[in-house]
Amino acid sequence: MQNKQAPSAAHTLPEANTMKIALLLLLNLLLAPPVHADNVPLNVVVDGIDQPSGCLVVQVYNADNWLSDQPLQSQSLPLPADYQQGALSIALELPAGRYAFSVYHDVDGNGQMNKNAFGLPAEPVGLSNRHVPRFGPPRYRKAEVSITADTGSIYITLN
Repeated sequence: MQNKQAPSAAHTLPEANTMKIALLLLLNLLLAPPVHADNVPLNVVVDGIDQPSGCLVVQVYNADNWLSDQPLQSQSLPLPADYQQGALSIALELPAGRYAFSVYHDVDGNGQMNKNAFGLPAEPVGLSNRHVPRFGPPRYRKAEVSITADTGSIYITLN
């Protein structure tokens, strides 16, 4: 007759801990909000670059923060040392939605858009949706574009 022994706690404890950890990881994956799952890639293609110095700054806004000091997203792209002419593309990722984009060419590389005595941009600037304000400040609704998974690229010309 064989003497069967009950499994010792040393044999069941690691298995129980492994199961608990696996269950907690699974619950974490199922319940955690997606971080970038809804983001879509977007290329902001900028042309009208007249000077081969400084950097391009793309700023993304919604209706609530239009042209504030707190854009939803800001991306800077130094001009390549061998830049000659033509358009440059800046890659972004955003949740699908409606936005307005502002791009300025920080020619002197000081990290801000220079303005003249009247408060108007002294460096080249462009807005999405080909919006060029005639009188007064730029309007969000005129620069607003819809970004979806199918958008791919938007085009902005510096003036």
